[in-house]
Amino acid sequence: VVTIDRTGDYFRLLYDIKGRYILHKISQEEANYKLCRVKKVATGPKGIPYLVTHDGRTIRYPDPLIKVNDTIRYEMDTGKIVDSIKFQTGNL
Repeated sequence: VVTIDRTGDYFRLLYDIKGRYILHKISQEEANYKLCRVKKVATGPKGIPYLVTHDGRTIRYPDPLIKVNDTIRYEMDTGKIVDSIKFQTGNL
C-alpha cells in the first residue's frame, strides 16, 4: 500500500498482464488489510498451531478450518485473521 499524505490517497501496487507495475486506487478502509495466501499449516512446540503466508508472516492459533492454498484477509493494525476464502474452483 502506497499512501500520499498531501492528497490523502491510498494505492495498492499491482502487476498488469505484461508484468508492469500499476497503481490501483483504494479506500482508507481497504488500506488496513492485506490478502495473504497460506503456504504452510503446522503445529509448533507444545502443540501450538500456526500458519505461514506467502509473504513470510507466521500467524499463531489460526482457525482450524484454514488449509494450505486458502486465502486469508489479514488485518494489518491488529495482526489478526478477519476472514478466509477456501481454495476451490470458481472462487475469485
